[in-house]
Amino acid sequence: MKTVSTMIAVLCILGSTSVTAAPFGVNIPLPVNTAAQWNSTNKQYKIKYHSDLLGDWVLYGRRQHNSDGSYTDTIDGTVSSANVTTVLTKSNTLGWASDSSPPWHTCDDFRIEVTNGRVKGWATFHLP
Repeated sequence: MKTVSTMIAVLCILGSTSVTAAPFGVNIPLPVNTAAQWNSTNKQYKIKYHSDLLGDWVLYGRRQHNSDGSYTDTIDGTVSSANVTTVLTKSNTLGWASDSSPPWHTCDDFRIEVTNGRVKGWATFHLP
C-alpha cells in the first residue's frame, strides 16, 4: 500500500511540474506525443514531442528564476527538419509555451535559432 501511495505522490508532483518548451501559433497546434523529464534539483529538463512546425523535437533546458520573478529557460536540442535554418521569435502568429501544468503558459519573449537540425535559444515567462 505504501508503494501505491508513493507512486501517486510522485505522479502528482510530476503532473504539477510538467515542463513544456514548444512552439504554437495561428496554424501551429500544441505538440503531440509529448514526454518530459524534470530534475528539480538542478532545474534541468528534457522534452520530446512532435510539432507541426519542424517535426520531431528533442530539447534540453535549464530553468533560471530571475530576480524580477520571471523565469528564463536556456534551450538546446534538435529537430527532425535538418535542412531548415530559421529564427523563431514572438509575434502575433507565433508563440512559445512553457510549463504545461494546466494551463499552458505563453512565454513573454523568446528567441529560438534552428540551424540544420540544431536548436539553441531562450524563453522568458512568468508563472501565475
